[in-house]
Amino acid sequence: MLSFVDELELASNAYRTKKYIVTQRIMFRQTETDGSMIMSVEVFYKRNQERDTIYEKVFENRVKVDGRRLRSTMYTRGYVE
Repeated sequence: MLSFVDELELASNAYRTKKYIVTQRIMFRQTETDGSMIMSVEVFYKRNQERDTIYEKVFENRVKVDGRRLRSTMYTRGYVE
């Protein structure tokens, strides 16, 4: 598993909820049988002081620092304490 900082750098999107900082990697797939789909690989990091400080530094120029989730057709989720 990648470190929190590496996940933030590789993520297509990142956002915060009350309990988690979430990274999303968005992928587009198209197959003859299933058609088009947007897939999201999401990692939920439990919020703590260190992660909040890193997140706020990386996204300090955002208008809405907490961001928001990008919708997808399907997703996988992992959780990190």
